[in-house]
Amino acid sequence: MSLVTQKKAKRVLTVLLSAVLCCVVVFCSILLFREREDSIAGNSQMTLKPPIIRDTPAPGPARDRTLLDPLPDGTFAPNELGYMDFSSAREVNEEIVAWLTLYGVGIDYPVCHTTNNEFYLRNTAEKKPSSRGALFMDARNHGDLSEQNTFIHGHNLNNPQMFGKLKRFAEQNYFDSHSAGVLYTVGNTFSLQIYAVCYVNSNDPIYVFGQESPQERTEYLDKVKSKAVYYREVGVIPDDSLVLLSTCSYTGRFSDERLILVCLARPQLTPA
Repeated sequence: MSLVTQKKAKRVLTVLLSAVLCCVVVFCSILLFREREDSIAGNSQMTLKPPIIRDTPAPGPARDRTLLDPLPDGTFAPNELGYMDFSSAREVNEEIVAWLTLYGVGIDYPVCHTTNNEFYLRNTAEKKPSSRGALFMDARNHGDLSEQNTFIHGHNLNNPQMFGKLKRFAEQNYFDSHSAGVLYTVGNTFSLQIYAVCYVNSNDPIYVFGQESPQERTEYLDKVKSKAVYYREVGVIPDDSLVLLSTCSYTGRFSDERLILVCLARPQLTPA
């Protein structure tokens, strides 16, 4: 190969390498930009949090209520409960039906409900496109916690947003030290006692909707206990309602795996 040909080949190689490097830089910049935009979109959902009214609500439609006593185990102090005024949040999105807080976990987000389980996988609670999505009640639920089981879904992200922190419940110590939460709905406030961690397939019969007979309910609660990798006794009975937090999981136990955090939900407001 002549010296001239070698120089031309080097120039061509240099140009190609420079082009590849530029493409890599542009691609990484786009990924970082999208990550930043998604992070902002995820954090902005927390700013929708409605005010919590800790005094006895004033009389009126859906407001004539009084606070119940705290739970016997002292999980909640009296000033931690109240009702939530969703009017401002629902001006942004009328499909916001609840607000979920898990104490000490860092989950503090609105919960949406619509007619399908796809929209909020790719859109925020403000209905803005985002790969982080939003927390949402299963479309098969009514959206008001009137059923025995209410499922709330959210992405298991690598960062702490949405249900990314639920993976911490894979450790016994974390489960033992985090047991409480609250779910505010448009019409009531529910204390949450986290009592089981389960890993299941996405088609597992733990996903039960509608009303069960007393015998079916007892069998269901036994099934939850048998599937749990961690479990604590909280006095759950067939008449109790459950809130089940469901997210993707990648431990390899099942194909299309889900991590489910099972919570006993008890209403804290009652008609006066």
